[in-house]
Amino acid sequence: MCVLLLITGDAISSDTKKVDVSDIISKEELSLYKDVGDFIDHCPKSRL
Repeated sequence: MCVLLLITGDAISSDTKKVDVSDIISKEELSLYKDVGDFIDHCPKSRL
């Protein structure tokens, strides 16, 4: 399962906002990946 979060420039420049993704991926499953690149490499791929 792969989750892509898009953040606008306004969201980055405003107060820091936390996003809870625990209902999408568990902390245990997320900890299996060594870094973000590893997580992305194991996500299903699609082309537009």
